[in-house]
Amino acid sequence: PSLTDVIPEMDLIDEQLATSALDPALDPAIRVAVSLGKRSINHYYNKSDESAAYRIAMVLDPRSKLQYFREQAWLDEWITEARTLVRKAYDEDWKDH
Repeated sequence: PSLTDVIPEMDLIDEQLATSALDPALDPAIRVAVSLGKRSINHYYNKSDESAAYRIAMVLDPRSKLQYFREQAWLDEWITEARTLVRKAYDEDWKDH
């Protein structure tokens, strides 16, 4: 998988875990384990915010650009920040080449 696949895949896993954690058909011990798994994945998902690379990669990916963020109902300020990160990286690293 590529860097651009990480966030969407983590979103998918998080959604599946959230659904399973609330599923009354599952044994309570399983639901607790699923909730702990969700907490773990959210810990690493939050770490992705510390790296601009994920957002830059997604914005530059022609398959998604900013559309994925919009479809996931990211706040406008987060989308603006992703766009700003790309512009800043371009200005600092590639503009003069």
